[in-house]
Amino acid sequence: MSNIDKEWRIEQIATTILYRYFGNISVTQAQEGVCDLIVTYNDGTELRFGVVVKSGSFEKTEHFNALIKRLEQTDFMMEANRLPIIALYVDESTENVKVAFLVGWRFSKPRIYRDFELRNLNEKSANICLQIIKSMDSVIRLLSVDDLNVLKCIVFSRKLSDSRTQRAELLYLRRLSASYRMNEKEVVDERERLERLIKGTPEEEYPKDDLDRMIFEGVKGQFKNAKVRSKLLLFSTDLDDIQQYKNVHCHHTTLLVQPDFSKVSTLELYMLEDQEILTVNLDVYVENMFYREAFDSVSFDKVEPLENWLEKMSVWKKMKETMRPISDYFR
Repeated sequence: MSNIDKEWRIEQIATTILYRYFGNISVTQAQEGVCDLIVTYNDGTELRFGVVVKSGSFEKTEHFNALIKRLEQTDFMMEANRLPIIALYVDESTENVKVAFLVGWRFSKPRIYRDFELRNLNEKSANICLQIIKSMDSVIRLLSVDDLNVLKCIVFSRKLSDSRTQRAELLYLRRLSASYRMNEKEVVDERERLERLIKGTPEEEYPKDDLDRMIFEGVKGQFKNAKVRSKLLLFSTDLDDIQQYKNVHCHHTTLLVQPDFSKVSTLELYMLEDQEILTVNLDVYVENMFYREAFDSVSFDKVEPLENWLEKMSVWKKMKETMRPISDYFR
């Protein structure tokens, strides 16, 4: 197969995948600029993004550095280049595609992502990719319904051997739904309205369920100074707050929720020893690079009443399905 035929083949695969996973779009070949394809949404939002298409092994070669250099020399004042740009890496033999985010926009200025992370492009990941692309655009856009999340941030600290205090943040996202929604009250007092504009929505008005409670109490059990704050993610610009954690040291840990066996007899304990426990994966971020290992041995436990354990486990598992790590939205 000639190079021209190969390039045509990978563009064909890339176009098919875009139509398959990105919905109501039009895909055209770029007539100028750095991109190979231009994707336009036909839903009235006028969202457009460019696509650079390369072979599946491209990221492992010196050609990647050449692409970054080409982007650095690109005239982004040209209208054809003034849009978010992604790269699709196509494996012709399997027709698998990976996506990387190359160029985003902030205050009408381009930003080239040199330390991108490849992720598989499939039905599950396509919507998250779309929300990231929206956040890369210079236009502020509403996130899709499935990506309206509450960011939960539990802040805690510990004293180190040199008497310094090191701070950590446990972060995760919860998807909004009919059962997990804001509890905003009607504000009629002008002074309170002004205070809310300055300080934001009070914490008690954000949704909280058993899963949030157990996570916080698990952290609070070890770190008495733990505090939680929440933020509603509605617009593409809200995802920018998450990007600051991309290069921060992350410790992957767990919360184990198990039943309280303290009031059961030895015989009952033997009969109940196979009771399922709940495992929740969590991420702890530590910004100070000199003390980033201060929390690397941390894990959390929570004991809950044994009554109706199977029913509670069923409910908690459904709650877990609405939870995702913030790293899903890293560019």
